[in-house]
Amino acid sequence: ALPICSLIADTLFQATQAPLTMPVSVLPIPQTLTSLVQFGYPAVLFMEKAKTAKTGEPLTDEDYILFTVYLVISAVIMFLESTVLWVAVDYCPLYLEAKLLFFLWLVYPDHKGACWLWYKHIQPLHKKLDDQFYDKLMSALQKAHLPDLPKPATEDSTQVSDKQKVIEELLTAKKGSAPSAKTDKEDKESEEPEKENARAN
Repeated sequence: ALPICSLIADTLFQATQAPLTMPVSVLPIPQTLTSLVQFGYPAVLFMEKAKTAKTGEPLTDEDYILFTVYLVISAVIMFLESTVLWVAVDYCPLYLEAKLLFFLWLVYPDHKGACWLWYKHIQPLHKKLDDQFYDKLMSALQKAHLPDLPKPATEDSTQVSDKQKVIEELLTAKKGSAPSAKTDKEDKESEEPEKENARAN
């Protein structure tokens, strides 16, 4: 039994010491290119659509569906890659190329895969759930009691002072009492004997 345990321990040690390698990829910089296709290309397409919307051609419902479904799918895949699919990202050959092609297909103007996914697969499921739960959800939201907001202060509760009058009162009060013209140096000199007396006591 001892040689088998030694063999297993030796194999585990060698496995932990082996360098981790990236999967096979045909792209020169796969992570960067995939990120550019996933985030950069849709951003450029959206900016082009937004510019044409300013010139008078408004965004269509298909444009809204395309970008909304695309962003939702992108967010879900990002979440899955950071929690569950990290093994696929690091060790599955050609995973990044497949991801790049998938995101390109989703948003490419000739294919509009995100719209196809919505109309073919997601919308029928959404319609069924919407018909079943929308009225219940809206009635529950209407019955929900929202906390009362604090009421704004009324004119009676706020005190408005005439600042000019307050300044004049302060100035006349100072004129009536003799202002002390002690400098900082005199203040410090007068404090020193007091401190010495306090220490002596």
